[in-house]
Amino acid sequence: AVVSTQSTGEVVEQAFFPTLETICDAPHTSPLQEINPANVAELMLSLLRGFHHEQIAIKMCNEILIRPSSSYGRCLVKALQQCNVVTWQQSNVKLVLSLTQQILEEVELASTKKSLNSFIVKLNSLITKPLEDKEDKENSSPPPQNSQTSSVKSTESAGKTAKRKALFATPSQPLDLLDNIT
Repeated sequence: AVVSTQSTGEVVEQAFFPTLETICDAPHTSPLQEINPANVAELMLSLLRGFHHEQIAIKMCNEILIRPSSSYGRCLVKALQQCNVVTWQQSNVKLVLSLTQQILEEVELASTKKSLNSFIVKLNSLITKPLEDKEDKENSSPPPQNSQTSSVKSTESAGKTAKRKALFATPSQPLDLLDNIT
């Protein structure tokens, strides 16, 4: 049964990260080592609808950026590929694409890079041409200055860590951030 109510979906979403982190970070002597975290992620994602996949994918990218080379980070990269991206809003596709490209620069394992590259191809295929044309017209005029735009621009000069923190976003913020990313 797919979770259909917002509150139940939020409970599963809130349990997603602590559950995977506990399994991935379990000591080698723990019985949790026998659990495949990719299977757990797949099960939890199958309980949620696409709306929650968008939110979880953004959070996954942020978590991966914090610990890109850890077993937890690698697990989240695998889980990211299991998200149903077909129904996502274009702004969230572009945000996750940008974050995924940042992750690609941070990871070291070839298998993780390969997984990320295939996910990037998947995201790129969802970016529609009419949206790009619309954005090109919008970008030809000067963007309006707001406090969020100014704060993102000021963090760009503060270095890689500050840039990464500025890109941390929630699904309610992506449009303002995307203007400065692309």
